[in-house]
Parts: sequence; C-alpha cells; structure tokens
Amino acid sequence: MKQISKKKRLVLDLDKTIWDCYDKNFQEIWAKQLVPPFSTNKDNSELIDDVGGICRLKQDFRFFITEVAKLNLKVCFLSIGARQFTPLRFQPSYIALQEFNLLKFFSGKNHLLYKTEKKIDFFNKNFISLFVDDSDENLKSVNELEYIKTIDAKLINSWANVIPQVKNFLVSN
Repeated sequence: MKQISKKKRLVLDLDKTIWDCYDKNFQEIWAKQLVPPFSTNKDNSELIDDVGGICRLKQDFRFFITEVAKLNLKVCFLSIGARQFTPLRFQPSYIALQEFNLLKFFSGKNHLLYKTEKKIDFFNKNFISLFVDDSDENLKSVNELEYIKTIDAKLINSWANVIPQVKNFLVSN
C-alpha cells in the first residue's frame, strides 16, 4: 500500500510578523487601524495611510517571499486583525498586501480573523504547516500538534535567514 504524503504549506501571520505599523506619533498600532487610501515610499517598503500612519515591511521579507515562491510551496496568511463586519477586500491588511504587491504570493487559503476567533481552529490534519507568528499564545496553542511546525517571528532578525528553514521543512517528513 502506497503511503499518501500530506501537502505542505507556509502559514504567515501579518501584524508584527511581516510588518510593523505605527500611528503618526510612532505609537505601535495594528494594520486594521490604518486608514486607506495608502501611498507608498520609493522602494515600496512602507505604506503611509490617510492620517499619517505607517506600515513598514520587515527587512528582507520581499526577498524571502520571492524566493519561497520559487519552491512551489503554498503560502497563506492567517492573521487576527480584521475589522468586524467588513468584507475581506475592504480590510486594511488585505489592501496593504495589495499595495505592497504581495497578495500574488498568497496562493493558499487565507484568513483574516476577528479578535475573538482562534487561529488553531483554522489548521487541519490535511496539511503539514510551517506556521510563523509573533504571538506566544498562538505558538503555544499549536505546539502539541504533530502536523504543525513553528517559527517564532520575534526571533527573526532577517527573513533571508528563514529560507533554509523553509527548505528543510519541505524535505522533512
């Protein structure tokens, strides 16, 4: 009998994982607090919202996601930070991904959750997931599940250094 191998995917949080957001006084905020329309800086690494807020991509993230795309790995986002009762296409996080020209890399099933929802409820045994998140609570909640490997985003000093971890994940059982 042939053993069926499970599909693998990379699951990324957004806020404080792939970007950081600040209000006009440089106080940390969530992307859902940004006010479209957005403009971008010259190298497309920052979005400026309508009231002076900033969303700044983490260093090397664009390089990372471009390299990961070459590996034919499904990538999706799973992030808490949705405005309640707002369709996905109007969510500031979704618009930010569009403005950063990153949405095209998220080919898996994406979820932008309201704060009362739990990320663990969106994982299933049909996929082996590499989950990157900055939340100790979210990382701990999935820690015991054998079909989820984790990377603590707080420990990432360069996204370029995460590429070998993704490659190792792909070749592991």
